[in-house]
Amino acid sequence: MMKRFALLLLMTMNVFVLFAQNHFVYVRYSPKDGNVSPVISAIEQIQNQAYGQVAIFVSKASTPFIVTTEKEWSEARENLLGMQVEYDYYPQEEASLLNTYFAQFFKETVSPSLHITGDDDRSWTVTFIVSESMLQSSEFEYVAENICVNELLDRMDVEILTYNDDSSLSSANIPESKLFLYNN
Repeated sequence: MMKRFALLLLMTMNVFVLFAQNHFVYVRYSPKDGNVSPVISAIEQIQNQAYGQVAIFVSKASTPFIVTTEKEWSEARENLLGMQVEYDYYPQEEASLLNTYFAQFFKETVSPSLHITGDDDRSWTVTFIVSESMLQSSEFEYVAENICVNELLDRMDVEILTYNDDSSLSSANIPESKLFLYNN
């Protein structure tokens, strides 16, 4: 019975991914936590598989930026490849920018019951790429809060990928201790 449920859940998630034409990627890279090559490979794989728009949010100290074109990605790719030290992390500023970008890309509105919905929710997938150490640290609480406040888990497919010293990315869940639950 459990195997059937797991298979049904996996198939349902894959259906959302198949219909998701657009992809939003959040990436926070730290050279001390692992090699950048698998991060770049994952982003480029997402770009190649997406049928619609791809928006990549690159966490970069007090000046995070969004990438939506090939030229912008080429510059961001070089920036990531050339990183020698980790950028500072300004979570409140990033959260504010992410909320702005979510409203813009997902065409968000607030329903009368005070829930966030987007006109194109089912056509988007969101991927967060962070280091394994960040996932376990208090810094990830800000990302988890942003996921929960924007009700992304209820609206679209959300994937969290982590990297470490290995040469590949791993799929992860939000640690329960980091999951914020808000009553609306």
